[in-house]
Amino acid sequence: MIQSFKPKNCDSLISIVDSMLIVTCKGKNRKGKVVTEITSKGYCSTKKMYYYGMKLHMVGQRREGTIPFPEMIVLTPASDKDPTVFRKRMRAIPVRKDRTRRQDLQRLFFLQ
Repeated sequence: MIQSFKPKNCDSLISIVDSMLIVTCKGKNRKGKVVTEITSKGYCSTKKMYYYGMKLHMVGQRREGTIPFPEMIVLTPASDKDPTVFRKRMRAIPVRKDRTRRQDLQRLFFLQ
């Protein structure tokens, strides 16, 4: 569905991968009460913080001078690790006939 709105200035050879926290409750010993079906406890080593919530993961195509165009957006529990999420969701990424797009992403995630 998103691909039908794809702008012409997208670079189909370069993708940007990122994720961000969605914190519903902070603290090591706290239990969140919001959206309990998809939230869990996690630890953010960058911010040195325990939190209860979820993560938003995105793979986007590079666009010169503006924000990337999203190819894939996924919400996961906070306990899911970034590389694991992208490995599991690899099949959701569009593949050209020569399959180079998926092969490039597999090299990025599986050889680290």
